[in-house]
Amino acid sequence: ATGSVTVEVYHRSGTYVGYESTSSGWTLAGSTTVTGNGSGVATPLNLNLNVTISAGQRRAFYVTTTGASMYYTDGSSVGSVYASNGDLQFLEGAGGGYPFSVTFAPRVFNGVIRYCD
Repeated sequence: ATGSVTVEVYHRSGTYVGYESTSSGWTLAGSTTVTGNGSGVATPLNLNLNVTISAGQRRAFYVTTTGASMYYTDGSSVGSVYASNGDLQFLEGAGGGYPFSVTFAPRVFNGVIRYCD
């Protein structure tokens, strides 16, 4: 999208399954207002979420916007490993609207994950 939008990032311990349509159990990790760079152009969020994920722990993330669309890629199977390295696995999930209106699965977030150890 272009123009000013608010982006919110929520997280929860474990999986998102069963929590697709409710804010119950989710914690807001951060929000910011950004000016979208347009379709197909990445828009940096510049958020430091400070979410700790211990070895062996699973954590779900819900990235959403008010007033704009997020882009997702069709996945192959909810919970399948989409990408991984020696530190973490990124699993396929779902997508949908705001707020907590997840209706499309499987989906893969079209974004960049940055983390530190």
